[in-house]
This record gives sequence, structure tokens and C-alpha cells, in this order.
Amino acid sequence: ILGPLVLMAALSRFSYMMATLIKSGLPIIENLAVTAQAVGNDVLAEATRRIRDSVQEGKGLAEPMGNIGFFTPLVVQMVAIGEASGTLEDILFKISRYYDMEVANRTKRLGSYVEPLLTLVLGIMVLFFALAIFLPMWDLTRIATKK
Repeated sequence: ILGPLVLMAALSRFSYMMATLIKSGLPIIENLAVTAQAVGNDVLAEATRRIRDSVQEGKGLAEPMGNIGFFTPLVVQMVAIGEASGTLEDILFKISRYYDMEVANRTKRLGSYVEPLLTLVLGIMVLFFALAIFLPMWDLTRIATKK
């Protein structure tokens, strides 16, 4: 349940950091090095380092991203389009916004599933406390009326 949320949040963070660093004029190799250090996810950091190594060998971004397997096909295709059209910065910002919205929507949906479950658990706890108080009282009443 939480795995896809973590992946989407990581992809959003990665895309936003890459886009921001591209916008600031940082060369792509240095951009990938900085992103790998700051992304906050060990798996994504390692993937970013592998992408940087491939880019240093002369490959583009999309090809190593697709080969690594961490990135969704949507991200890989959009990055390929951004590279081909020269709008990589804009595409990365769009990817970031898309995954931010997906995380927010899925979190809201997850909350709507969890809320009734928490209400049920709370009701069961109240029932146990009530029984813990009233069962001994009923037993005492029954014993007192028998004598």
C-alpha cells in the first residue's frame, strides 16, 4: 500500500530537483551528482549515480533511466521527449507536479479507507472497557440477590 506512495514521492522529488538544477544552469553531470546526494532515498540515489555514469559515457538520460528499472515508463518516455524537444526542464517540472498530485490523491483515498477502520477499532476498545467495568458489577449484583 505504501510502496507506490514512496516511489511516487521519490520520483516527484527527483524530478523537481533535476528541473531546478537545470533551470539554475548546472551541467547535467553535476546536476545528477547533486541530486544523488540530496534525493533522500538510497535506492534512487544509487540509480541516479548509475545514470550519471551512463551520461558521462555519452548516453542521454532516458536510456539509462529505462534500463535501471526504478523509473516508471511514463517518466522515461517524458524524459525522452524532453531531451528530444529541448524542454527537459519543463517536462521534469510537469513530472514533479503530476506525482505530487498523485501522492496527494492516493493519500486522501487511503485516509478515506482508514477512517472507518479506526472508528471500528475505537468502538471495540470502548466495548472492552465497558465490559471490564460492568461485568464485575453484574456479577456482584447477581451474588447479592442470591443471598
